[in-house]
Amino acid sequence: MAKKKGDFIGELKEGSLKRMLKMNKSSAPLKINELQTLLKVEDGKSTMFRGKDVKVTPLMKKRLNTAITLIRLSKKK
Repeated sequence: MAKKKGDFIGELKEGSLKRMLKMNKSSAPLKINELQTLLKVEDGKSTMFRGKDVKVTPLMKKRLNTAITLIRLSKKK
């Protein structure tokens, strides 16, 4: 998929959510179920994600919502 200027997907920072989740870019793809469990955690609380302690912030929740939406859109094609 070619990134066009002004394209919604083209403006997102690639890997920003994975950095927040303390993951490598080359690690296994994120699954919707994993992301939805993180959305249920309250803001400011810490939780375990793939063996690492992660603090859930409001920014992370925005990125989680975006990631879930993009994964669902990519599956419809």
